[in-house]
Amino acid sequence: MPRFESNLTTVHRAAIFRWFDEGKSAKEVQRLVGETFHPMSERNVYNYRTRWIKNREARAKDELVVWEDVDRLIASGVAREHLSTLRYVSAWALSMFGQVFRTDPSYRVLKWQSHVMTYTDSVKEPIDIWVLGERFALRETVADYMGKPVERADIDAHLSFRPWEDGEKESRYMQATEQGLVPELPSYCDGDDVPSAFAPNLRGGFCRPLMAMSLSTLIPEKRHLLPSQQVAELKKQGKSIPEIRIALDGQNPAVIRFSSF
Repeated sequence: MPRFESNLTTVHRAAIFRWFDEGKSAKEVQRLVGETFHPMSERNVYNYRTRWIKNREARAKDELVVWEDVDRLIASGVAREHLSTLRYVSAWALSMFGQVFRTDPSYRVLKWQSHVMTYTDSVKEPIDIWVLGERFALRETVADYMGKPVERADIDAHLSFRPWEDGEKESRYMQATEQGLVPELPSYCDGDDVPSAFAPNLRGGFCRPLMAMSLSTLIPEKRHLLPSQQVAELKKQGKSIPEIRIALDGQNPAVIRFSSF
């Protein structure tokens, strides 16, 4: 039975499969894993690559969307009435992150962005639709390739309780997590084995799953709020919105300014 690094998080694994989707070789992925997380043996990298190659169904979900193929979009779980908004979210992502990683959405990602919009009408900002959709998509990606059930009880509860809408819903959600009725969202901040988006300098290996998780926890203790609300809270507190500088191989660092969200 193939061996895999036991200390990798869901975000780590999602990043690995994302790099293979982008056409990177096993050697390139091994280098990116070492630079972004921690060193990984060549054997383990090839084990992940084998999983990726063999799972054609999962790779089909991760194919880049052809917007003109509406029938396939609908068959993939995307609601027709969401197509216009989803295309704008895709344009927003390109304008924000296009210098750093490929932002074209997959059928998997659009399915989950549509899922978010189906179950709540209060998630309207592109950053929020993008982050919440990516969060669901990365959980499913890892489950598909690793042959395990999707672990989404925490993000399902977050979507159900909608603690970002008002104080009453926020209190109800916080009480439910404190009582152990629903699991709380993970925190991606200092001390976790996930690189922060706000490190002074990052390598070009920083990709969609890592960006989405970082944006979901701009304020770790308020990670139940939407990313756009966390940005607004930082501004309200008079705190500067961080910049991300990502060093791309052989190029000047790309800069992402959070004040532009």
